[in-house]
Amino acid sequence: MNIYDIAKEAGVSISTVSRVLNDKGYVSAKTKARIQEVLKRNKYQPSAIARGLVSGTMKNVAIVTVDVRHPHYAMTTFIMEQKLTGLGYMVLVCNTGAKKEECMKYLRMLSRNQVEGVILVGSEFNELCDPDELSQLLPETPIVMANGELKLPSVQSILVDEGYGVQLAVQHLYDRGHRNISFVMDTQKDAAVRKRNGFLMKMKQFGYDDAKERILYTGYGVEGGEQAAKQIVGDARRYDAAIFTEDLTAIYAMNTLQNMGYRIPEDIAVIGCNNSEYSRISNPPLTTINNKGELLSELSVQLLENLMTGKSEKASLIIRPELVVRQTT
Repeated sequence: MNIYDIAKEAGVSISTVSRVLNDKGYVSAKTKARIQEVLKRNKYQPSAIARGLVSGTMKNVAIVTVDVRHPHYAMTTFIMEQKLTGLGYMVLVCNTGAKKEECMKYLRMLSRNQVEGVILVGSEFNELCDPDELSQLLPETPIVMANGELKLPSVQSILVDEGYGVQLAVQHLYDRGHRNISFVMDTQKDAAVRKRNGFLMKMKQFGYDDAKERILYTGYGVEGGEQAAKQIVGDARRYDAAIFTEDLTAIYAMNTLQNMGYRIPEDIAVIGCNNSEYSRISNPPLTTINNKGELLSELSVQLLENLMTGKSEKASLIIRPELVVRQTT
């Protein structure tokens, strides 16, 4: 059934049906109710293409992430997709992987499909995106970077002050009497670098000249956590606390330390980052830096919507994390 059939059955003109479908223009309440009854009875679903031709917009947007399986990205992508769908957008979710060419291949695909807005999730895209090609592929398309930053006219950013969050963690440990604090990096992405810089700044304030030497490098996840645990107890400094760039790595390290006979937090205090669900169900529950992924997701959607509808031209927002204190410190 098409719009002509609906108009005939409702006894109205095609333009009247169009006004009801697109919620534009005046239609009396009685006529509108009659048309809606015909639509409901026939289970009519308007064509997105046809509506796009009338409204001038297809309302298709993309959420681009490196790996949606990552707990933090899974949560933020889910919230963004739900919010955008609720606003009436068709949402494409893209997983680019960590290679630059693969990332640009996805962005070329989005350009060919003429998406009307893009959210890039994560600071990895600072390195993965080719700014010159991106500006050519999507010159007029609003792009929001969730916790990343590219210096392009079409790109707006919402950043999390990761360094501030780590400074809160260092202060908390110092207040609890810890003096041999380490920092564990399981990635080199921009957000992790900001966390590291926050650690160095706060440790310098406390008079530690060897802060750089207290940074331990490992991988993400199970093996990275196990390796970090061995570094923590194997160092001559005999660390009594460790701050991690990710919750999951922190939890695997904590499990390894417990299996080695160390008590958490009596022997070694542990702090993670992201306030993931894992941090709440670990044993013991993990003290973590809440970088407010829910707020980041909501603000990213709000900013993109404002940019696409002309309600806002430019914006630069910064979110300040909080420390969630649980039983590992």
